[in-house]
Amino acid sequence: MAAPMTPVKYYPLGNICVVCGFSFVTKRVDESGNIIIDKCLEKKLRITPERRATLHNVCNLSDDIRFPSDMGVCQKCFRSMDRVLKAEKEALETRNKFQTNIRSTMSRYSVVVTSPSKVVIKKREIKSPGNIGIDKRLKASEEKQTHMLLPIVRVAPVQLKPFSLTENVAPLTFSFGTGLQPPTLLQEENLKQPLNIPGYSVVSVAPKENSGVSIAHKEKSSETDPVPKSSKRSLFSGKENKPKSDKCSLDGSVEVVLHYPSGKKSLIVKDDAHQQICKAIARGGNTDTAIVNVLLKSNPMELVHGSRKIVQAECKAISKRGSNALLQRKTHADFFSFRWEHFYQELKSTCPALLSIITATVSDIPPVIGSKPFLHAMQTVGVALHGRSQEMAVLQYMNGFLLSHGGCTQRDIERLSQIGLTVHPITLKRKLSDWQEVLDKEILEVRDSWADGGNAKYQIIGDNWDKNILPSYRTSDRKTLSLHLFHVYAILDRVSPTPHSSHSLAPHEIELSTFIPSVQEQEKLMKELTFLFSSSIVANHPQLEKQFGNIYPKHLEHRYSYCAGNKTKQYPLGLYDCNENKTPELIRLLKTLSIYVPCKDGEVVEPVFFGGDRLTDERVQTAQKDMANAETQLQRLQGFVSKIEDFHRLMNFLEAIHKLTYSTKSAVDRGTVYYYRNLLNMRNVKCEVYNAYRAYKMLYYVILDAICLLLFLHHMGVSDIEQEIDLPTNFATTSDQEKIDYIDSVSENILRKYFFDDTDDVFQNLRNIVCNPEHPENYWTLTLQDGRFKCHHCDKSYAHVLSLKAHEEKIHDVQIAKPSKKQKDKTQDQMHDYLLMLFKLVILHKNLDTSVDMGDGERAVRSPKYELPIYHITNKVKYAIGSIHLTSLTSGILSENQKERLVANRFVNLQGGKNNNVSLDEYLEMLNRDSKIACSGHKTKESILAHSKEYPHLINLVGHFDSITDIKNRKGFHHIPSYKEDVLKVLKDLQGANMLTHTPKREFTCQDLSFDRTPFQNAFVGLSTFIHRHKPNQPFIRLGDSHV
Repeated sequence: MAAPMTPVKYYPLGNICVVCGFSFVTKRVDESGNIIIDKCLEKKLRITPERRATLHNVCNLSDDIRFPSDMGVCQKCFRSMDRVLKAEKEALETRNKFQTNIRSTMSRYSVVVTSPSKVVIKKREIKSPGNIGIDKRLKASEEKQTHMLLPIVRVAPVQLKPFSLTENVAPLTFSFGTGLQPPTLLQEENLKQPLNIPGYSVVSVAPKENSGVSIAHKEKSSETDPVPKSSKRSLFSGKENKPKSDKCSLDGSVEVVLHYPSGKKSLIVKDDAHQQICKAIARGGNTDTAIVNVLLKSNPMELVHGSRKIVQAECKAISKRGSNALLQRKTHADFFSFRWEHFYQELKSTCPALLSIITATVSDIPPVIGSKPFLHAMQTVGVALHGRSQEMAVLQYMNGFLLSHGGCTQRDIERLSQIGLTVHPITLKRKLSDWQEVLDKEILEVRDSWADGGNAKYQIIGDNWDKNILPSYRTSDRKTLSLHLFHVYAILDRVSPTPHSSHSLAPHEIELSTFIPSVQEQEKLMKELTFLFSSSIVANHPQLEKQFGNIYPKHLEHRYSYCAGNKTKQYPLGLYDCNENKTPELIRLLKTLSIYVPCKDGEVVEPVFFGGDRLTDERVQTAQKDMANAETQLQRLQGFVSKIEDFHRLMNFLEAIHKLTYSTKSAVDRGTVYYYRNLLNMRNVKCEVYNAYRAYKMLYYVILDAICLLLFLHHMGVSDIEQEIDLPTNFATTSDQEKIDYIDSVSENILRKYFFDDTDDVFQNLRNIVCNPEHPENYWTLTLQDGRFKCHHCDKSYAHVLSLKAHEEKIHDVQIAKPSKKQKDKTQDQMHDYLLMLFKLVILHKNLDTSVDMGDGERAVRSPKYELPIYHITNKVKYAIGSIHLTSLTSGILSENQKERLVANRFVNLQGGKNNNVSLDEYLEMLNRDSKIACSGHKTKESILAHSKEYPHLINLVGHFDSITDIKNRKGFHHIPSYKEDVLKVLKDLQGANMLTHTPKREFTCQDLSFDRTPFQNAFVGLSTFIHRHKPNQPFIRLGDSHV
């Protein structure tokens, strides 16, 4: 065995601290000969010009010294030097403060004596307001010879005699905010009498002919002091008792006489500004304004200095720590309760001078609350008060939140914090981190209340969150980063149903006919389509719009109309590191979200609905299947019931319609959707439907409204939309309800003919085939009993239907003929049939769309029965399964209480109004869009996840800021000024093509479209087997039966 080496440590001369010599990089060799390099570069500070200046100041280094580039200074030494500079600065400030204080003290306590020989100084407590004569003044030579700290002014004493008052006194009082009467002017009859003025000064103004300033000394005083003699000219006329001209003497000088209880004092005022002030006092009226106007012209800086003191006092009071000012309240609730109006009212009551000055700076006239100048003034006040006190930082926080939401870099936010526009980014991060616990605080409180039997309940909605992050410089190692996360939010139920005693139906009691619309459901559909048809023709026909525009309802009443206009409460829960395509990650996510499941004594009180698109619905069920062998219900992930939401249903239903009716090869075929896309120049209708859903929807709705007008004009026997329609006699005098009933009856007749084909049950043929056990379509599934398929000819049974089929074909020679393909009708009018098929499909889509807008959950959950045949014939298997599951959830496998919650609480309402609802998953798409904007400043998966709980707060704060500053969202696709013109253009083209007249052998050039005017009739092939395979028997693990 080799002898161990002696450990050695090497300290390189470079890369050290220039102050203490600490080595940032050291190398050592251990006993085994291994070379170990220790780096402490995180303690190293680069010597920047600012740090070099600090080194020179503290260490007294000369400017010639230069440091090598690899040297630096350690954090410990540099902090010590900062403390040295701070201590020196404090010492200098303290020294200057002492010098200022002693100068102020010596000047404040200056001594005035009567003679140099006196040693004891006698000073009166209250200075007499009588005339004081000055016998002697200091000469310039004497002032230079004195060696005292302060100059001594020698004043000759004057003997003051008591001032006696007579009995006949004219009272004159002044009010200084104590409730006294306002002063009365000294008129001629009052001047003839002595004045009794207890405790106040009286100012009388009279002209003097001599110039200069003179101070009259009174040697003797009688019992009553005489008033100014009548021989002197007065500012007031003795005859009219009214003020004369302000120019009261030849040289413009004014005599001011001050009357005191102990005597009077008079002097000559020659300064023009002071004269105007005296005259303003004598005239009375709005004296303060007059004095201010004089000072504005003569000495405006004095007013500025006075205003400065007022503003300083106001700002000091409102900025004081603990003053509970609005800008000091920085809790989560305070930010969301902040209003500009509240801030304005607080400034108006506490800082009126500051508010007046700032608003005058911004605008010549007082700005209107909510206007742009008003917001500028409020922001200016916020920045100013933040400069005085760092606690006044609400507006700076809000600015920082806006910058963070927009993806501003941390460095830029730090730059703006230096000029007071925002707070430091680290401060922002701390505030958002403190708010993470607020994110789901209310939801957890509702969960506890729910577990204790409370009525308040909620749902959880989730969807995948995908984002591609492009590298700044693409290399082989730095490629596009594709993130797959999961976004979740919770929403409180708007409707809390009362508990029902009835139990849910057993799974086998759900008949196949349940998945096909019944006659009663089609009667409800007739009322709904009648409303849509009437609304369409009223909105687009000029005469009908004039007659019915103001009386026809905009909302179709339903069971939950009373709460459809109520705003809902949503709680975004942030992003989670989960790719829903990977089952283990989704299991981990559901375990994490299990904290939101109401439990009591370890048992689930009631499952929480987990909504999303069809993929999320399927993945949740797969996760529940994988955890089916766990011990408790919570561990089996049965605290969640997954369900499909309406926005993705709408999109996929339109995709199915698009598959039947849209082809780029049909550009020359008049009457097709693509033909009208080119005719209307809707260039935003392109690519797949899911990439341009709203553009496609607008195109189909334009064609639908044109078809409705065409059917209405044809029914009324009118060939042109400008031609007047014959209404019933005395139509103008009928009631509004009778008018509505009339137009609805016309619409119902049209729908009965063109949608229901003059029958009461348009699904009768489909129902007869699917529900008929003797039909060949149902031959193999007819003998299903207890999960096994029994042979029709013997006692054998099989677990798989394919095994039964092979058995009967081999043993019993059973051959079931496949349905032959429908032969093409050579006399078919493809244009006419295509138009009617398009009308039926699009109006069904609009029925589902408007049910979401109006918050009609019952209509929304009836729609899957009409969607299922269309999904089946277009091979959209996933959403066909989703339609079966949604119908099953509302038809037996859920309790009545849960069913009502599922039906009534399918929508989000952000702004209020009965027609302003959106589906739950569409709102999540909005959150995805906003969160992708908010995370634009973070470029890695780790940073996005670290800040994922902050994005909901930023989104909510930006939304709150938009609401208080009255920033309106852009309408986007909702603003279509040419919609009516497009409808009329399509209508004119349809009339020119004579679409409603059945013309045999009228064909399209493109044969890739469907021309079946009754698409529901031919959807029976394989439908019953499909329903058997995917019909669930419990709310959980609703996966297809692989045996069927």
